[in-house]
Amino acid sequence: MIIKEPLSGTIYAAVAGETPMVYCRAVSEAPVTINGMPAAASDGAWVLEIPLTVPHLTLTFASGGESRDVELWRVDILHRMFRLSVDDNVRFLQDIAEHDYRSVFENPYLAMYRRLHEKYGLKVHMNIYWESPEYGDFTLLDMPDRYRQEWLDNRDWLRLSFHANADKPNWPYIDAGYAQVHRDCSRVMAQIERFAGRAGYVTTLHFAETTVDGIRALYDCGIRALLGDFAENDGKPCLCYSATQEQFDAVRRHCFWKDPKTGMIFFPCDVVLNCGRLEDIPSGLDAFEARYPNRPFMDILIHEQYFYPDYCGYLPDYADRLEAGVQWCLEHGYRPGFVEEILREDQPPILGTLC
Repeated sequence: MIIKEPLSGTIYAAVAGETPMVYCRAVSEAPVTINGMPAAASDGAWVLEIPLTVPHLTLTFASGGESRDVELWRVDILHRMFRLSVDDNVRFLQDIAEHDYRSVFENPYLAMYRRLHEKYGLKVHMNIYWESPEYGDFTLLDMPDRYRQEWLDNRDWLRLSFHANADKPNWPYIDAGYAQVHRDCSRVMAQIERFAGRAGYVTTLHFAETTVDGIRALYDCGIRALLGDFAENDGKPCLCYSATQEQFDAVRRHCFWKDPKTGMIFFPCDVVLNCGRLEDIPSGLDAFEARYPNRPFMDILIHEQYFYPDYCGYLPDYADRLEAGVQWCLEHGYRPGFVEEILREDQPPILGTLC
């Protein structure tokens, strides 16, 4: 018996009380039952649709004396959500450390995001580095803690989490062991706690690739969900934590998938706003939604460095790109939100025990 759908670990989002339907399909010479219910023969497979009405469901596929379990999850959300995530952040923190600002929002970069928050209700998740050797000897140890209460007061729309040690090298964790990833993540998380309050349990690893031991290290540091590009290169998945094609398809179709082996949850980036032309952002998102319709969550992403005129890839229309992505999401029924509002701590034990 070969189970084609669903993939064990798939997380279904129930939007506004709607009941997700789970399409089950298996290939076997003998008839198949699923939780005791007979599947119907269809196009060389055995199929059955089952409503997912409970937070956690185990489906038992049985055929010809063989049985296999598939674990599924349901999360309930009030409406479809979108989040802005920002990668490669460190320079704005260095600027704050080097100036005697009365508020962190005197920094021009953060001031721009606050304007967008005030205009659209935008929620922003920033993934940060430990250091920026390209621009001096700054590390997070230099970040003052006198703004800690201000960070906490704005945590309803602005959050920080670990990204990497530094911008270089590319793919820093693709072959990394447990110790390296744990060291880099834990010290960034500790500094966020020191100067900004609580660090997020959702993040994006720089270049979205690491080993199984690296993922376990992130889990042990308190990370419970990882965003990846989940892109395709020559028809093969890439920038997706070495996901198989089956895992890739589940993430793209349903947004969230929990790896039964590591307990980590994976979800995809849907557009990178600093790529391509400003005028193509809406049509690109239109095409993406046509390919993956009715998804409960959209992640739009940008990188910090394109904000600065001294960067080789500087984008003078940086703020316009942000607005284009945000406006598209709002016009298509998505509301600002954090992943933590979907993968909530008060849900059934989908996250495991948080550190």
